[in-house]
Amino acid sequence: MQVFGSSNENAYGNMIRPDREAAMYRAGKELIRPLDIRDIESLAGYMRRNHVGSLEIDSRNSRVFKVSNCLTCSTMEQMGRKACFFEAGLIAGALESIYGKMVYVRETKCQCIGDDVCEFEVIFRGN
Repeated sequence: MQVFGSSNENAYGNMIRPDREAAMYRAGKELIRPLDIRDIESLAGYMRRNHVGSLEIDSRNSRVFKVSNCLTCSTMEQMGRKACFFEAGLIAGALESIYGKMVYVRETKCQCIGDDVCEFEVIFRGN
């Protein structure tokens, strides 16, 4: 079964269930932590080199990150729900390493629901 990049909603759509969303978020977070991500440019470079997506910071709000060509959903048909929990965790883990603070990242826009790009809001905990 092809998981990422599948145009078959059933192949990946069944993987994105509420009971698995947290696990995918944690997987992204744990994957990025041991890497040498020192700044946003390092994160963007890592994502680009590893075909996770093209990362940019919203010019109007530095706590909003946009990802085009997202690994999880850029080639999928619309599923009617957000799907990029892995990418959210990846961004959260990198930002925690960069800033030394607890971070939560939530997806606010997703190509799986018809948006042009996947968009993530960064929430610094305790601030």
